[in-house]
Amino acid sequence: MKKLLLIFCIIGASILSAQTSETWSREIITPLGKIKVYQPEIETLSDNLMESRSTVLIEKEGQKSIFGAVWFENTISTDLETRKITLIDAEITASQFPEMNEGDVDQINQFIENDISKWDLEYSLDELLSTVEYDQSKTEPGINNTPPTILFTTVPTALILINGDPIFQDIENTNLKYIVNTPFLIVQDKKSNKLYLKGGKYWYTSENLFNGWQFAKEIPASLVDLQNKNPSAVEDSSSQLITNFIVRTDPSELLSSNGNPEFAPIKNTGLLYMVNTDNDILLNIASQEYFVLLAGRWYKSADLQSNQWTFVSPDSLPVDFYNIGDDTPVSNILAHIPGTKEAKMAVLETQIPQTAEIDRHSTNYQVTYDGKPTFKKIQDTEMLYAINTEKDVLLINGTFYSCDNGIWYESKDANGPWIVSIRRPSEVDDIPLEYPIHRVKYVYVFDYTPDIVIVGYYSGYLHSYVYRGTVFYGSGYYYRPWYRSYYYPYPVTFGYGAFYNTRTGWSFSYGLSYGGYYWLHDDYFYRSYYRGLWGHRGYRYYYTRPSHIDHRRGYYNKTRRKMRVDYREVAQSPRYKMAGKSNNLYLRSEKGVKRTGNTFFDSRSGKPIRNNHKNLQPRIEKQNIRNTSRPSRVELKNTTQRQDQWKNVTPRRKRTDRQRDVQPRNIQPREERPQNNNKINLFETNKAKEENQVERDNQYRSENRSNERRSERQNNLNSNSREDRRIDRRIDRRGR
Repeated sequence: MKKLLLIFCIIGASILSAQTSETWSREIITPLGKIKVYQPEIETLSDNLMESRSTVLIEKEGQKSIFGAVWFENTISTDLETRKITLIDAEITASQFPEMNEGDVDQINQFIENDISKWDLEYSLDELLSTVEYDQSKTEPGINNTPPTILFTTVPTALILINGDPIFQDIENTNLKYIVNTPFLIVQDKKSNKLYLKGGKYWYTSENLFNGWQFAKEIPASLVDLQNKNPSAVEDSSSQLITNFIVRTDPSELLSSNGNPEFAPIKNTGLLYMVNTDNDILLNIASQEYFVLLAGRWYKSADLQSNQWTFVSPDSLPVDFYNIGDDTPVSNILAHIPGTKEAKMAVLETQIPQTAEIDRHSTNYQVTYDGKPTFKKIQDTEMLYAINTEKDVLLINGTFYSCDNGIWYESKDANGPWIVSIRRPSEVDDIPLEYPIHRVKYVYVFDYTPDIVIVGYYSGYLHSYVYRGTVFYGSGYYYRPWYRSYYYPYPVTFGYGAFYNTRTGWSFSYGLSYGGYYWLHDDYFYRSYYRGLWGHRGYRYYYTRPSHIDHRRGYYNKTRRKMRVDYREVAQSPRYKMAGKSNNLYLRSEKGVKRTGNTFFDSRSGKPIRNNHKNLQPRIEKQNIRNTSRPSRVELKNTTQRQDQWKNVTPRRKRTDRQRDVQPRNIQPREERPQNNNKINLFETNKAKEENQVERDNQYRSENRSNERRSERQNNLNSNSREDRRIDRRIDRRGR
């Protein structure tokens, strides 16, 4: 016991020393002495549940101070936009105080829990991610890494992508028609049959869609009138005229250099990087092979012009890739080299859900179809999914489910009415990536009450996946769009220069490295699609390679203000946010959302409201309505403490075993599903954990033991149950 006490004192003293510069600590004055609780340290994080440990110091006049520890389980609310994790409630699940009797330990736990309502805890997501380890071998199953058509040019070139064979649609009250299945504005004059392409602030014309494009000195008057009717269309400030165009109808990527390729060495490596390009092109001197980075994937070839490219798994990159420093001109590629801190941050972020509380009574969800609802079977399953709607709709076991902006809905009819669903159909886990509807399996229902549903989505919902220690964009599959009266495209992986930056997340450059970033007119005319080519309409990516965030090379290298991202300070540097834009789908929802992160809304109007409930709440208020089923996800494990530092930790008995018989009213029944048993315990081996569990089970089965504890608590509380007092206090507070 003395040895154990020494261990606790050493650990406690070290933690106390580390916390001297911190302002966070809580002091509780009790008959047992002064209880000082230090800032909780996160141990595990799974979905919207966090487990943490706090060092506790017991000081009593005239006696030696005692260091101990308590373990909490918290429900959290995350906001990936503000990079914050907010704790909603807390429950002490275990504690350890050496040489203290069980009765005193129970009282200490009670004092701390009663004081929890005064706490206000918020964590930085980036600081959290910098302190945890991750599974580098994790891979999203089914990702397609077949290389697209990779083109290389040495002159300013525009890659114009059409999603399949061109589909023309008439523009009302004009003699014009435009190509529906492309985000580029391509219009044809039906009288002259000439084609016109809007590129930045210029128009280009050709008589053939695939070649012959040149600057248009004049355009039809009807096109001028139509352009004037759409003044909101953003114009490119670039004054450069393009003379080379490539039009493709298949998945393609464009690599281009400003003249003949020029290379420079990367220090401490046998690698060269292309200087006069905005693409990530490296040359391995040893093998004389070129490596390019596209949508997070590495491809290699012996010749830039050959289009003979092969996929390179990130864990099979040449050794010199691991010697690239963060002070080199190509430091942005470190997020795609397994084992680097940049790759770690990118992967760990995919394991954090964006959460929200949804009002079950304030939503008015609707699904419209292009004609009669049309469904297609998902191979090797009994599920069907709708193909002629812009929403994600599934038919599972006679019930229709729709997932929209990270919220599950259900109905008995394909046309509704729809209600907020309190369950996520487990069958969706079987949807392969070959189907565009697969993204719904990354949306979860974590909890619910009669009034709200707690939901969350992971990065896979926004087409970001983990592959062997790095992140990839897109599944790699081509999804055929729907077109009849309306055009519904699906997200594509290649063609728009998807790249990852630790400061901005996924962004796009559209293959227009010379600065023509405003060539895409996705919302021009009638095309305000809900479902765009690079993600659903709710998500706004940064549209260009931001030179003021990530130093780039290439056409404007001499005029750009260089600003290298210091990834060593990424935890102190929050994500760059586009003005007026939000990457949190719930922040963009108009109605139904009550809370996301620490932002509260009027769920009926969708307007933000003042938060009057910042403090934590005891878990007891939701204990009997908690959905205990947890999705099996990879958990984050803190590595700042060794497993053998804490021993003989006794879990606290669950409240449901030792408290009230009061049941909340109008609770809707739910089906029982197995518990998630994959949680990581940092302080016990599996064998020790099983032995301790058996011992605890035997102990709790003892009727005499339970009666003694119950009697002691009743005497301490003057014959009133703890829960009755808590309910009275809660009612009293609300009444005031």
